[in-house]
Amino acid sequence: MAVSDFENPDLWRQDLDKRWPERMVMKDHLLRYLSVELADRANPVLLELGIGDGELLAALLERLPEAHFVAMDNNRTLLDYCNVRLRTERVSTAFQDLTSSWAEPYAGTFDAVYTLQSIHDLGDATMLNSTYKETLMALKPGGVMINADFVVPLPQDMNAVQRRFPVAEHLRVLKACGFQKCFSVHEEGLLGCVVATKPG
Repeated sequence: MAVSDFENPDLWRQDLDKRWPERMVMKDHLLRYLSVELADRANPVLLELGIGDGELLAALLERLPEAHFVAMDNNRTLLDYCNVRLRTERVSTAFQDLTSSWAEPYAGTFDAVYTLQSIHDLGDATMLNSTYKETLMALKPGGVMINADFVVPLPQDMNAVQRRFPVAEHLRVLKACGFQKCFSVHEEGLLGCVVATKPG
């Protein structure tokens, strides 16, 4: 169901958590990994692709008190909601079609790019490859990409263009795009979490 089917983005996110309870596990892995990875970086800058209701970003604001964030999404309702929810100068929002080229203005900007259950919505294998290439451009040398998403096809995928890929395929594409230290953090239920580092 789309966010427009709910009274507000919080209710939409709660429905997603109920339908896929493994999301809670993936959120925990994202939070813990980023907290540890960025603990020693001064004033880290992070990009969230697909902002949702801002829950994940709100948690990272607490865990990384010196960090600044860009929240990028193609849904103005979600961006407006997060602006009201977060109310901090440490977060800027960017309305962006993530199926187009978006990274050049941000080249070498981010210490980390992260996303939860969003990249599969962008399209097929070509879009997966494109998104990882754009992310590599946007990261600083030594920056990390962490993606938690569907890694098991759903029934509706059987007669459609594949857009949910196993962990091994994510790791293959990340390496082909130029990332290093590509590995799986965790798999549970229909979701998996992968991490990769930009050389440098």
